[in-house]
Amino acid sequence: MADYSEQGTAIAGYEEKGPYHCEDCVHRLAKDSDLCIHPVVVADPQMKSRLTQAGGKLAARINLEHGCCSYVKQEKRDSD
Repeated sequence: MADYSEQGTAIAGYEEKGPYHCEDCVHRLAKDSDLCIHPVVVADPQMKSRLTQAGGKLAARINLEHGCCSYVKQEKRDSD
């Protein structure tokens, strides 16, 4: 596996070729949402073009199938 810490955006490490996927992440506005609300991702200057307001919060549009960042945390599955 690649050294993920040196890939992606400078602050959050967001990229669309990561080892995990945003659809597995708990930092989304809702389970079926393509909006990330992680404060570091939202504050990353390289994510500025992806920012939007949603539900009174600032969020970044992400690619659910291919997006990944340094903060992706997968949800605990019942089988875990």
